[in-house]
Amino acid sequence: MSNFKEPLILDLGCGKKNRPGTIGVDYNARVGGDISHDLNVFPYPFENDSVDKSYFDNCLEHLDSPLSVMEELFRILKIGSTVEVIVPYFRSRLLFLI
Repeated sequence: MSNFKEPLILDLGCGKKNRPGTIGVDYNARVGGDISHDLNVFPYPFENDSVDKSYFDNCLEHLDSPLSVMEELFRILKIGSTVEVIVPYFRSRLLFLI
């Protein structure tokens, strides 16, 4: 019997498709993701110091209080964890194609 525990990796605001190997969290799991949760509502449904890595891909800029979101991530992430935040760059030519 092994004591190995899978890392908890979140894809927050994943939309219709979360990244492979992650738990997708979005406001409506019927649309996409594994867990239904409004990311504007705190606390998130995770224990303190329980998450190994988190992704925010083109989602953070749509939330009401990005600073509060980052504070909540600080609560749920383990020491030494990483957060990958991807947001549109305002000078990007692709921004106007969205």
